[in-house]
Amino acid sequence: MNSTMVKKALRGIFICYLLLINFLSAKTQAQGTQAHPQFANEQSFVVPIKVGDPVPNIRFANVLNTPSKELKLYDIPAKLILLDMWTTWCTSCIDGFPKMEKLQKKFGKDLQVLLVNSSSDKYNTVEKILTTLSRKKEKTGYYPGLPIPIADTILNYYFPHITVPHYVWIMDKKVIGITSQLEVQEENIQDLIDGKKVSLNMKDDQSSYEFTQDLSSRTNMIDGSKFLYKSIITGFKPGIGAANGIGGDENNNITKLFLINIDLLTMYKTAYPEAFGNLPANRLLIEVQDSTLFQYNLDKWRNNVYCYELTTSPTTVEQLLNYLRQDLFRYFNINVRTEGRKMKYYVLTKNSNFSVKRFGNSDDSVIEIEPQDLHKKLRNQPVSQLVNMLNSISIYPILDSTGLKDNINIDFPFDIYKYDIDKLKTFVANNGFLLEERFGEIDVTVISSNK
Repeated sequence: MNSTMVKKALRGIFICYLLLINFLSAKTQAQGTQAHPQFANEQSFVVPIKVGDPVPNIRFANVLNTPSKELKLYDIPAKLILLDMWTTWCTSCIDGFPKMEKLQKKFGKDLQVLLVNSSSDKYNTVEKILTTLSRKKEKTGYYPGLPIPIADTILNYYFPHITVPHYVWIMDKKVIGITSQLEVQEENIQDLIDGKKVSLNMKDDQSSYEFTQDLSSRTNMIDGSKFLYKSIITGFKPGIGAANGIGGDENNNITKLFLINIDLLTMYKTAYPEAFGNLPANRLLIEVQDSTLFQYNLDKWRNNVYCYELTTSPTTVEQLLNYLRQDLFRYFNINVRTEGRKMKYYVLTKNSNFSVKRFGNSDDSVIEIEPQDLHKKLRNQPVSQLVNMLNSISIYPILDSTGLKDNINIDFPFDIYKYDIDKLKTFVANNGFLLEERFGEIDVTVISSNK
């Protein structure tokens, strides 16, 4: 097995599940906050507010996007108040703002969303917040119009948390929910406003959690230090974020592999880096008895993430992955392999109008091809970047047959991620390429149940 590929896979695969965002950074941020000046001498009197508890008339002293720049909680007339707690380094938080604004517009006066930045570190100053939001507008065309309370660090004591985004639901001056963004759905909001009973999955952040602990200790099984060798697979564990990596002992020997709250597909990608390699998702075939194991379902996401921990005597990365493969096979009875399959695919070639605009300075390299990017473009990039993007859009595999060694420059329409194969063919033709249909055998990754 290629050790470079193995290590790259382990370093690169880090799933920040929509609700499980950057645990370690979040923990550092949470521990580094200071109390609101108004309460600087009263920290010991600030009691965390739990679901069902009344909420005091919190005064937001510095609020962006409001005329007065001040706001008191009890002055908000909405039936439902949502505190969306975020930080500048949480990209998924910021990416979620348009959704929150859409909900605000839909429910009008019945709902009030506050985008609360309760940090006071150097990454969340007023200047940093404004710069972050301005850059987002420059890139995507979007700037939030919702009220943005900033520097209200007392909220970190009222609503302690590790991961962000962190949502606090308030009705009738009481907390009715503390959740991840997975619960922030139109149906839940509508039912609450209509007075219906809603069962929200609560977000349980365990502030005392340390990844140096054993999973067995955290699950109250047995003192983890007594094990000489062990491997554990559990279901979703709330409040501990998502992470994977390799651990070692005091002599820097490799002794541990952990995957915490990780979806099953990512676990298999970690276990079989060579089988997955650089093949795109449209060359992945899932042929298992229960295909829902590998599907993301908003209502059942907790059923499809797992925790795995392996502790052993000093070993190698390759051996750790071998143990992981064995454990996954024992529990799920699923195989992974690469094989040739006959199917329809396309090849990207140059047409007669092709030309390359070359840049002499590597600093001019640009990759802005995220779905939310307003002006999508590639500058001074290898053609493989274009092929990767096309594969992320097309249901049919696309192979590179251009033979190009020069870098390319392409501008994309904003809605290109909605293109079907015919529109993609027209688009690439206008940029000097052709997509030619083929049928034949190509390599694919197959995930299948053991028969």
